[in-house]
Amino acid sequence: MREQQPADRHRVASLRGRLSHVLPLCQDWASLGGKSGRYDQPVAESNKPLYPYQKTPEIFRCPADRGDVAGARFVGINATNCYAQYGTSYLMEWAVDFMRTKRVFGNVAAPRSAYDGQSMKTPEIARSAVNKVILGDWIWHFNRGWLDQRSAWHNFKGKSLVVMLFGDGHAVGYRFPTKPEADPYWNVTPSPTNEWW
Repeated sequence: MREQQPADRHRVASLRGRLSHVLPLCQDWASLGGKSGRYDQPVAESNKPLYPYQKTPEIFRCPADRGDVAGARFVGINATNCYAQYGTSYLMEWAVDFMRTKRVFGNVAAPRSAYDGQSMKTPEIARSAVNKVILGDWIWHFNRGWLDQRSAWHNFKGKSLVVMLFGDGHAVGYRFPTKPEADPYWNVTPSPTNEWW
């Protein structure tokens, strides 16, 4: 592991300062950081909130990225590599609560008074940061085709898993339950007392 350089420490300190209260608003599911790309809409690299801090967009590229089998279903893109086409390999929880997960980043185009126009505040995440999902491999949502071979970016002992980033800063290979999309399990209200939220 390389030693953190002074410029890196400054960049991290600046990011912590900027995000100390309210996390940034974003344009769509793929617009937190990374390179220019398109999911719901084209977003230039320089218009992504983490652009000033990301030194290189490659930090948003997973080497195991095998694309998004649901890209054609949702946005008409046959995504063979999320980073190459969307500009990031990682899917954040944006604008809505979904899959038992509270939205982290709000929609910059929504009114600030609307739920989807507000990002989480760090004190709210701190209520239970160890299990608060921030983002994960693009294919972490149940509607991304978990049972499709292209959705097996990582595995451990033959079991597919996704790499998830949590509110306390740790990342882990995680295996979500493989329940059908219509299962009521997915409709549980996000709560810090759940396994994840």
